[in-house]
Amino acid sequence: MRILLSRLLRWGVILLVAYIAWKIVPVYSAALRFDSYMSELARHGAAAGLPGPEIQENALWEAHQLNLPIGPEDIQIQVRAEQQLLSEEHLVLARVAYQVPVDLGPRQVVLNFHAFASAQATVSSGEVRDLKKFVE
Repeated sequence: MRILLSRLLRWGVILLVAYIAWKIVPVYSAALRFDSYMSELARHGAAAGLPGPEIQENALWEAHQLNLPIGPEDIQIQVRAEQQLLSEEHLVLARVAYQVPVDLGPRQVVLNFHAFASAQATVSSGEVRDLKKFVE
């Protein structure tokens, strides 16, 4: 009888851990993919000289694709462009802070995430003119 109880308890713990992992691991996976996307988006935004609203729109689209509850108020984008003598420097800073509620049956857990990405690109004057012609 004692061995049976021990086995049942062991299987119960294993099933509980598997259930929690089944609910939480996909959220962390989506958050990790979103963080990676934000780094890539910041690099692309700096290199292409994208405006802040366009970067925010792309970030919101990706969050929607990953089923993350991120709204425009959760995303802060700063874009700076400085004109140098023969080049233009673009700096993109992106901060995203969001919460994901996870329902674990009788209890709900709220997971907090923060994504930060920054990128800087220097574009020569000729490349700036070519980019502006391409965009227009």
